[in-house]
Amino acid sequence: MSSSIFGRRIVAAALLGVAVFIAAPAAMAGPNESGDRAFADGDYAEALKFYRRAARQDNAWSQQNLGKMYEQGLGVKQDYVEAVKWYRLAAENGNDWAQNALAVLYENGNGVEQSLDEAIKLYRQAADGGNAWASYHLGRLSEAGQGMPQSFPDAVRYYAKSAEAGNDWAQYALANLYYDGKGTAQSFPDAFKWYGKAAYQGHAWAQFKVGLMYATGEGVGKDPKMAVTFYRKAAEQGNSWAQANLGDMLENGEGTDADEKEALRLFKLAAAQPDSPAWLEARIAELSQELGQP
Repeated sequence: MSSSIFGRRIVAAALLGVAVFIAAPAAMAGPNESGDRAFADGDYAEALKFYRRAARQDNAWSQQNLGKMYEQGLGVKQDYVEAVKWYRLAAENGNDWAQNALAVLYENGNGVEQSLDEAIKLYRQAADGGNAWASYHLGRLSEAGQGMPQSFPDAVRYYAKSAEAGNDWAQYALANLYYDGKGTAQSFPDAFKWYGKAAYQGHAWAQFKVGLMYATGEGVGKDPKMAVTFYRKAAEQGNSWAQANLGDMLENGEGTDADEKEALRLFKLAAAQPDSPAWLEARIAELSQELGQP
């Protein structure tokens, strides 16, 4: 199947998160390719014109792209019902990205009556077509026992399929199951391997976990300097736990030169987030007093 300007990328810690787009080189000549170029240039009105033209010719990628633009409100008023219409046409034409996107709308009840059964059916169709995000979603639902019996072995199987295809959220989720020994034998080296693959793709939670494993020596040789490196990567993306742990290493001079002022700054950044470690409040108070800061 030819590539398209759009790729569905959903990221989530526990449920669903934010969709972003990944531009891919268009392999098809004609109005769909022209739409891709217009979209890449930020000319959404022109992109819509070309995508509509190609969609009328039953081009599945243009139908999928129109669905995405209506879902996200790009060049048009956001309209989930219209997004469902175009995704459905593309899905019926075998487009696995549209099948996955339509499944997400069914799971969340956007533009259509919420139905986990329909979502799972579509995720399976998309996964059978090789869609890595659909395999990730099936793993997520299997792990949580949503819409299907809870099965950690099935979650491992789905995550592994997606992870092998390069999906960073599946790599992170698979690593978690190896770390906890759920659905598979516990293996810190395997957990470290998959956290590492996701971390090198910029996955902040995976970067935090790689840092943590370097700090503790689980699954890899203990290396405080590498722990600092990966904590810093995650902290720069706003991960509160990485900010807190990096601050702790800076305060104590582990793996880096001691810097209590920077440690306090990071502690305060982390504490401002709702999911921050509970020990931060007391540490901030103690360090602030030592440094004579309010």
